[in-house]
Amino acid sequence: MLSLRDSLNAGIVTKIRYQQSNGSGPQKTNDGEFHFPDELLLNIGARLSNNIGAVVELDLNDGDPLVSGLKLPFLYNVSGVAVGGIPFSTSSQGVAYGFELLNTGAVRFSRVAEDRSAVSAQQYVGTATKAQGIAAVASNAHYFANFSKWSPRAMGDASGSASANYLRLAATPQIGSWDFGLGVQSWSGSATDPALLRRDNAWMIGGTYSLLQNVQLQLNHTEYSGSAYRGRPANGTRMTTLMFYSAF
Repeated sequence: MLSLRDSLNAGIVTKIRYQQSNGSGPQKTNDGEFHFPDELLLNIGARLSNNIGAVVELDLNDGDPLVSGLKLPFLYNVSGVAVGGIPFSTSSQGVAYGFELLNTGAVRFSRVAEDRSAVSAQQYVGTATKAQGIAAVASNAHYFANFSKWSPRAMGDASGSASANYLRLAATPQIGSWDFGLGVQSWSGSATDPALLRRDNAWMIGGTYSLLQNVQLQLNHTEYSGSAYRGRPANGTRMTTLMFYSAF
């Protein structure tokens, strides 16, 4: 009596990473640190019915928590636009995890470079947090919109209510052979989160090279400055990262 697909939509994302910083404290990257794996994530996508799906992300690296992300999209085609609601919960990707299509760093795992706080304004202010709520979305090839009611909690935590608001609007036109994306965000409401904002600066230079399909090599260097880095902090004022990224 079950309706199951004859294929499994699953994949593993993993990273091999080396980092070197110039600090004077006990932080391991000051002496050069090799991470293998830095991340080991199992992604599984499933269909519950014609209009209801499921996405689960399992952290196989340290497993704390094992389920790092879960969402259940309820989406319907309305005149060529996908419209619906997505209940979601994540341990580290923030409220944008509910629905996001760009790789500009709105979601922690979707970014163009490894040092997310240096390339993403959203990650810079510390939004890679626990998040649980429901996203109301509309999307087609030219735009997407996401309004989420949420709170900074994860699975198994029944405290707090979804009293914070997140609005995301983005246009995704194609001009000639180029794909473009332009978006805005609005944060409002109230929620309790112990995360603190940092008043610092950074610039980064680097490059990404696709060795083969599903295989990427990335090298970047970041320089930090500002009041948060005065007096030669323990974690240093610069970081160099060499990373081998793969998905299969």
